[in-house]
Amino acid sequence: MWRQTTGKTRRRWWLLMGRFQGMPLWAMAGLCLLMAPMVSCGEDSGKGRVFGSLYVPDCIDGEPRDYSCPTSVSVENCQAFDLGVTFFAIQVYPDNSAKLRLQNGGSDFALTDGLVFHLRDTRELRGRLGERIPVGDSENIRAALGLFERCQGSTQNFEITGSITFDEFGVGKGDRIKGRVTGLEIRDGRGDSAGVVLGFLQGRFDFNVRLGPPYQRFQE
Repeated sequence: MWRQTTGKTRRRWWLLMGRFQGMPLWAMAGLCLLMAPMVSCGEDSGKGRVFGSLYVPDCIDGEPRDYSCPTSVSVENCQAFDLGVTFFAIQVYPDNSAKLRLQNGGSDFALTDGLVFHLRDTRELRGRLGERIPVGDSENIRAALGLFERCQGSTQNFEITGSITFDEFGVGKGDRIKGRVTGLEIRDGRGDSAGVVLGFLQGRFDFNVRLGPPYQRFQE
């Protein structure tokens, strides 16, 4: 799993690299792979954040977690909840559908905390850069929120509606994807509690498309 490095880790990396000056390139490449859990070997994995307010009715052992702000703070300004996004990826399928993943680390979605956007047809984004595009079960873009790391074993089911805006969008290697989560309303999707508003999320993302694992999984 990819992990964000600290300043101390980076300093240790550069001190270690200084000891290997003159090492053959093949050996340096192997060292880079060995150190991959600590650093990204000079590659930019992207940047962004997903935050807001969220009440999780069933988190650990049936107990709730409340990430909400005082009533004096508006919904748009609340930052009590932070998804902790460190990993950005997109996978496009042969039918032109795609999955955009904003999550904590590069593990499978079912093992971490993340927000996934399912694009039914990427071609429908043409000519719509800078436009607020609706998100919902009946829209071209739908979303799924998972809190499988912080709320392990919980009965999660969220209904998500709102909008997302793409400022740049491409699906080829090295293409830039930049945009904003311009507002997502989170509702409970479980049984008798279905429809109860649980929170409001927003955010931003900016990364370049990278191919292969863990950025892209096997074709479905």
